[in-house]
Amino acid sequence: MRPRSSRTEKRGRPAGGAAPRLAPFARVQAEVDPLDYISTTPGRIPVVITAPHGGNKLIPGVAVRENRGQMFFETIRDLRTAELAERLAAHLATLLGGPPYLVIARFDRQQIDANRPSADAYTAPGNDGPKVIYDAYHAELAASTAEIERIWGAGVLLDIHGQALLPGRFIRGTRNGETVKSLVARRGVAALNGPKSLFGALAELGYPITPSSDAGNRKELHFTGGHNVDTHGSGEGGHVDAIQIEIGSRFRTVERLDRTARDLAAATAVFAKDYLPQKPK
Repeated sequence: MRPRSSRTEKRGRPAGGAAPRLAPFARVQAEVDPLDYISTTPGRIPVVITAPHGGNKLIPGVAVRENRGQMFFETIRDLRTAELAERLAAHLATLLGGPPYLVIARFDRQQIDANRPSADAYTAPGNDGPKVIYDAYHAELAASTAEIERIWGAGVLLDIHGQALLPGRFIRGTRNGETVKSLVARRGVAALNGPKSLFGALAELGYPITPSSDAGNRKELHFTGGHNVDTHGSGEGGHVDAIQIEIGSRFRTVERLDRTARDLAAATAVFAKDYLPQKPK
């Protein structure tokens, strides 16, 4: 799994005069540079990893979001999910022979919730920074998935979250299969529920998963998938699927974090070797 990506630089502050990918957004909103609030790294395998709720960087002068009756309103950070995403990417690079695409929100969820439609993601109109950062984050996910589809033909986006409702479980969210339509159409329902699916492989490693792998109990009931997987998955077409992964707080402690990242990488590798393209199209 080692094609050459057309995006060879780690994106962030310009180095050696190279123009960063997010520069157009910086020109639109001169007061706020999205590069200060989003970390992005190009990939060489057909996997995108993103963590929308792990940041804690506040935009100066911007008020926190207000609950105006939005469904699922939340401002609390998903603790250590940004760090977990980075470690997951590092382990995957070793297991699969190249790095995944990585898009991490460094902005604080108090001001921007990237996993919500724009109308609920920040206090409108957001012209003091939130809108341009939110748009840049989703533009980067869209660019990464488009590049995967162009080079590989298919791939997967893993949306990393944290939850405390079921602290000792991993919870899958695909809108009950809607965001992985392409995967299931290509490879069958075993790609979502079988022993070599992502969550099936986690279960093989001893992790409790929800929904369970039991044939009669596979409906997603908790954290069924948010805006990220709905927008960037295959529900409305295309061949890059998206899976929301809600990681229980027991697996995100300081002491446990690297083991969790390593095991999640191992499960992802099992899934990737069976269900993702092994060479460019």
